[in-house]
Amino acid sequence: MIKPEDLRIGDLVMISHGCMFPKGTMCAVTEIHPDKEFGYKKGVVSLSAINDNDDRSWGTWLCNVDGIPITPEILKNNGFDMKDDSVVYAKRKVGLKPLPDNKGYEAGIGNSIFYLKIGDIQYVHELQHILWVLGYDTELKIK
Repeated sequence: MIKPEDLRIGDLVMISHGCMFPKGTMCAVTEIHPDKEFGYKKGVVSLSAINDNDDRSWGTWLCNVDGIPITPEILKNNGFDMKDDSVVYAKRKVGLKPLPDNKGYEAGIGNSIFYLKIGDIQYVHELQHILWVLGYDTELKIK
């Protein structure tokens, strides 16, 4: 489950439990309502399916939403190149190094001389946040 404070409008997420969308549907966040609560449920988001002709947004509890794991295929589809056990996006100077447990990436900026570690990421929405902070386009292609 993702916390409301960990999301931004436009983030890409995946449905983990059936709601208005079937499990596994990939969606973009259109609204965030962190103050909504009911029992153990906290936070509501409105989502729009990204691979669907229906452009309506539907609301769901955040307990029904998970991050989309970053895969090499997603990175390649978005202009990232594999180089010597690391992933680089040259235009943006954003580098990703696979973590030893293969459960995500260490994200950093710079080049071969200067490299600043930003943090460890596992999910597409976390990569979108890094790109947003750096002032780059956050729209990523997900199949």
